[in-house]
Amino acid sequence: MNYLILCTGNTCRSPMAAAILQQMLKEKGDTSSGVISAGLQTIDGLPANPNAVAAMKEWGMDLSGHRSRQVTPFLLKEAHRIFVMTPTQARTLVGGMPLVGDKVTSLDVADPFGQDLDTYRRCRDELKEKLEKLVNL
Repeated sequence: MNYLILCTGNTCRSPMAAAILQQMLKEKGDTSSGVISAGLQTIDGLPANPNAVAAMKEWGMDLSGHRSRQVTPFLLKEAHRIFVMTPTQARTLVGGMPLVGDKVTSLDVADPFGQDLDTYRRCRDELKEKLEKLVNL
C-alpha cells in the first residue's frame, strides 16, 4: 500500500502525519507499505517548521531532515490512498484530477502554521487519532 499525505506547504501537517503513519505501520510489522508527503502549493526544499520538528521529537520522531516537495501527477498516480488536510483540498484535488477521487480522504485538520508549540502538539495528537481510525491498524 502506498500512502500519499498532502497539505498546503509540506512543512507542518503532512510531514508530521507521514512520520506518525510510518511509525504506526512499523509497529504493526508492515514493511511493505510506503508513506510519502508533499505539498499542494509549495516549493521543493523547505525544511519542516521548527514547531513541527519539536512536537514530533517529543514522540521520538525526527523531522529535522525533512524537505518539502510539490505534489506531482506521478505521486498521485502511484498512491493507493491519499490523505489531505481539509475538505477544500480534497475538492480541489479531485476537481483537477478526477481519477484520484476514490483515493482521496480529508483528515479535516486545521493548519498550525504560525502558531505556538502547544498548537502543534494538538495538531500532532489529532493527526494520530484520525490516522488510526482511517488506516485501521
